[in-house]
Amino acid sequence: MEFLKKRSTAAVIAVAIAVIFAFIGTSRSLNSLAKNVERKFTEGVDAGGYTQPALQRQLENRATAAMGLVTIGNHYPELKAETEALSHALHELQDAEGIEAKYLCNEKLEKAYLALDGRLSGYVNQTDAAARDSYVSTLSGAQSVIGQSFYNREVSEYYRTARSFPASVFGIFARGPEFFGAEG
Repeated sequence: MEFLKKRSTAAVIAVAIAVIFAFIGTSRSLNSLAKNVERKFTEGVDAGGYTQPALQRQLENRATAAMGLVTIGNHYPELKAETEALSHALHELQDAEGIEAKYLCNEKLEKAYLALDGRLSGYVNQTDAAARDSYVSTLSGAQSVIGQSFYNREVSEYYRTARSFPASVFGIFARGPEFFGAEG
């Protein structure tokens, strides 16, 4: 135990403890910041005076409207393939775990809904036409809101913070938030 009485040993131990606590503290801070950013996916993003609609809510709106289009598509046996494709994309979106997975499923949903809608216009009767228009309006409106969201800006801001000192050195074990899209 004689080595513990030396000043140089005490200094090395003090520095080691400080470094360990810096790693722990920085990682905890970055993880907390990441959770706050990802919460904006479900709660919305402050856009300088008002809160933008949450991306999760817009995906739910799209899923509800897609369900309606599937119902209409089922009225027309000629559109079975397109209807099933949209139904499959809808279920994938509803089952998706994680923000990146939801983005990819939303892209599939977009393609499938456009394919069905493109064919529906030649088949729908008057009753189905009004409902189709409403569902398509909801799908495109929600996608527009998604496209204008500041969520990815918030994620970028997180990563800018994580790349600055001391976070870049001590926060190497922190898990960052996911982008909604290809920005990351």
